[in-house]
Order: sequence, then C-alpha cells, then structure tokens
Amino acid sequence: MLGGEHPETLASLDGLADLMQTLGRYDEALLLRYEALRGRRIVLGDENEETLDSIVGLGVLLMNLGRSADAEPLLREALATYQRLYGDRHQATLEAMQNLGQ
Repeated sequence: MLGGEHPETLASLDGLADLMQTLGRYDEALLLRYEALRGRRIVLGDENEETLDSIVGLGVLLMNLGRSADAEPLLREALATYQRLYGDRHQATLEAMQNLGQ
C-alpha cells in the first residue's frame, strides 16, 4: 500500500477530481482538488510541476464555480511560479496568463 501522501496516490486524487468535475459533481471535485493540492505541497513542494497542475486545476474549478475571489490568488501564484521557473514566453506561463483572463 502506498499511503495517502504518496505521489501516485495524490495523482489518483487529482484524476478522480477530474472525473467528478466531468460528471458535474463539483462539491466532490472541489474536496479532492484541495486534498491533492495539500498533499502535493507537502510531499513535492510548491514549484513541482504536479503541484502547479493542482494549483491550476483548483483555481480553474473555483473560477468555473463563480468563486473568482478564491481562484485568483491560486492562479496568480501559478503564474508567478511559471514566470520564475520558465520565463514569460514559455507555454505554461502563457496558459497561466490565459487562466487569469477568463
């Protein structure tokens, strides 16, 4: 058994959140996204690509749910991290900019 904070378990949580979101089960998706992000921050760190995926996934879900005040800090964090890691012209940075423009 891998345990609740193993990177593969955290990836599964994020995948399950995707499924719940697709099925329109947004409350469940939200809980799973928060849990995956919490674990990834602890286990992988804030600048890990998988952690950034979780930050963006949660931010986009919150934005889609009309919770822009909750989404904006997450999406700004992701953008700042992508800019610091990759610069302003990297695809991930450009996508992060687009997420903030939604």
